[in-house]
Amino acid sequence: MSDEEQLKKMELILKNEQFDTEYISHDVDNLLPMLIVDLGRDPNGRDRFLKITIQEQEMGESLFPEGIEPKSTVINAIFQLDFPFEFDPLYTAEVSSLLHFLNQQHKLSGFVMDEVNHTVIYRQQQLTTTEGTNTKVLLSIVGLAMLFYDLHYKVIEEVGKGQITFDNVVTQIIKMAQKIPNVE
Repeated sequence: MSDEEQLKKMELILKNEQFDTEYISHDVDNLLPMLIVDLGRDPNGRDRFLKITIQEQEMGESLFPEGIEPKSTVINAIFQLDFPFEFDPLYTAEVSSLLHFLNQQHKLSGFVMDEVNHTVIYRQQQLTTTEGTNTKVLLSIVGLAMLFYDLHYKVIEEVGKGQITFDNVVTQIIKMAQKIPNVE
């Protein structure tokens, strides 16, 4: 299944779940074809879009015994949600510390900082095969992107604008954790 066919299959699945999508083919402006998924507006009224691209993974010949061809090609589906705000460059170190802290909590995916454009990105990569798209996995990844955005956008933006420091965030977390009764 080609990259285009994979993305079109994902588009059909997401449209069936009432997501608005747009397929953008490979052209001069886009190195890879992509699927744009409208995740709706955040509580501040800003649009959220998830970009999905697919790249075939090069598998070294040493992974397969001589004369044996893999049954299907391995692909890397990349899901990227750009946060719709910029952070102040003065707070780059604070944002970096916060993202590192959050990434330690979320094992499967992560936040990435674009230092050049002063933006934050949520990214998840899913290695899979060209045999087909798993509907439950696709919807889970889209759901996680929405959940992690909703959970963390406010604190990331506040740290990025200097309204709160990373140390203040950690102090708040410790205070909340201390209120949780010990379970023995």
